[in-house]
Amino acid sequence: MGWFYFNEEYFKYTNKGRENRHTPELLKACRLLREYAQYVEQVRIFARKLPFPEAVKKAVDYCIMEGILADFLTKNRAEAIEMSIFEFDEEKYIKAEREKS
Repeated sequence: MGWFYFNEEYFKYTNKGRENRHTPELLKACRLLREYAQYVEQVRIFARKLPFPEAVKKAVDYCIMEGILADFLTKNRAEAIEMSIFEFDEEKYIKAEREKS
């Protein structure tokens, strides 16, 4: 697949200190939650180098191509992008990124 292979150690490392952590057992049991977590992580990866709206669009394209929430994102692309951008709190994101550094 692409950037994400479900791996407990990888998941523990990349989600250390995040507000909405999910246990590896829960992610294994729930494909939808696992794929949503993958989508969110992909947005974060792209947002490191791109403006947030562009990062969301690129993450949606990437996830569709990789089969991550592909049916939902294909059918609801515009709404998914709009809601992802609308729900984003830039000040909170910048603060969190500074704290990680």
